[in-house]
Amino acid sequence: MKDVVIVAREDGGTVVLTTKCSTSSHGASVLRINNIKDMAGDYGPADIIDSPTGLMAAEIVDAWVNHHRSKRTEEEITAATIFLRQWPEGPQV
Repeated sequence: MKDVVIVAREDGGTVVLTTKCSTSSHGASVLRINNIKDMAGDYGPADIIDSPTGLMAAEIVDAWVNHHRSKRTEEEITAATIFLRQWPEGPQV
């Protein structure tokens, strides 16, 4: 899978769905956060990214894919769907 960029900040911080990591298995993607203070790392859908608020990786991907959904490509929607399916109890596309 090609990396799908969810956020690209001017300061270099990024949030992407990727399979290019050791924690990805069988083509399942992870949410990778780079260069964003206190949140950098690879996350599965049920992982809590921000412990004070309880924000989960699935919530970020769900909000992103459904915000302006008509502007999302088929590839972006598929990547989000595959990521979210890893956690059946969580939000789905």
